Amino acid sequence: MKFIVYNVRDDEIPFVQKWGKDHGVEVAYTTTTLNQETVEEANGFDGISCLQTIPYSQ
Repeated sequence: MKFIVYNVRDDEIPFVQKWGKDHGVEVAYTTTTLNQETVEEANGFDGISCLQTIPYSQ
């Protein structure tokens, strides 16, 4: 299983990495927000985590 996490802050990176290791999940992360220009980064992943405080565009 492969997940990508959008909008990760620097202080969250160790937690994201540990969560992936603890659960046997390949986790990639990016500091960018999920939008029409960045959604392509999720190609090939089984899931997306994208908690954001800004609205999503369609």
